[in-house]
Amino acid sequence: MSDTYLIAVKQNGLILEFAEKQTLNICLEAVKQNGYALQYVKKQTPELCLEAVKQNGLALKYVKEKTPEICLEAVKQNGYALQYVKKQTPELCLEAVKQDKNAINFIKNKEDFILFLVGKISSLEMLIRYPI
Repeated sequence: MSDTYLIAVKQNGLILEFAEKQTLNICLEAVKQNGYALQYVKKQTPELCLEAVKQNGLALKYVKEKTPEICLEAVKQNGYALQYVKKQTPELCLEAVKQDKNAINFIKNKEDFILFLVGKISSLEMLIRYPI
């Protein structure tokens, strides 16, 4: 029976919802096919979550333990995933905005982000004026 589900989730990851027995391999194939299948994974692992957000950054919505690495992969894939990040860093926000400029709308502390960017610009100007 698990072979049947493995074949099925490779075609449509959301079929995981109906899998009676979830093996790591079935879950992995499901989230690789459709990151949103993560919502049906009973036992999330960092590896499963990472694969899910690599396929679809917005799957971050279903990640129970949002590590910095998982959040970074999510915003690199889809800047809008920033809306699901609780602990936003300026670096993470920059990655999200690089992926999609409209992700700026999901930055919680825009003032810190702007100060971070000003610092980056200042550093760049110094390098241009005084090359090593």
